Amino acid sequence: LKEYLSRPRRELHDRLAAFAPEGRDAGDGEGDGEGEGEGEGGGAAGGAAEASSTTYVRQLSAAHVPALLDLNTAWRELFMAPAADGEAGAAPEAATAAGAPAASAAAKEAMLVEALQELTGGMIEVGRRRLQEEGVAADELLAGLRVLMGGVAEVHAAAPEADLLSRATRVA
Repeated sequence: LKEYLSRPRRELHDRLAAFAPEGRDAGDGEGDGEGEGEGEGGGAAGGAAEASSTTYVRQLSAAHVPALLDLNTAWRELFMAPAADGEAGAAPEAATAAGAPAASAAAKEAMLVEALQELTGGMIEVGRRRLQEEGVAADELLAGLRVLMGGVAEVHAAAPEADLLSRATRVA
């Protein structure tokens, strides 16, 4: 189970480390955030720089939150959902194939919670660093924090046991 979870963890950490918002040399093909950033910037150099912080956080959330939700859903379906034959998804087969004992439901939940906390914490940290850059106006900071909290709230709603909102609130 830990090996299975390490792959998406690495992928999400790599995505965070390499994240570049659209309109800045790199993009992931989604056009939502770029148009919003242009509208917020208003064309002024100072306004565009300030608005880019919120746009950055919006695009970061748009890229990262669905992956976190997918991880949560896939983990629950594969390893925690009761199957018709009485056992949970693919976990017993995977554990038996590896020669390891099957993990308890509480242990599986703990693994998922730990991964979600770590990965959401990474997203929060990247967004926080961007919003704390010099030259970010107070209203832009608040707008960016609102966007960041909205993204975290989505993941928190899917996995409330991870207590992600309290972590994001401490950062805010």
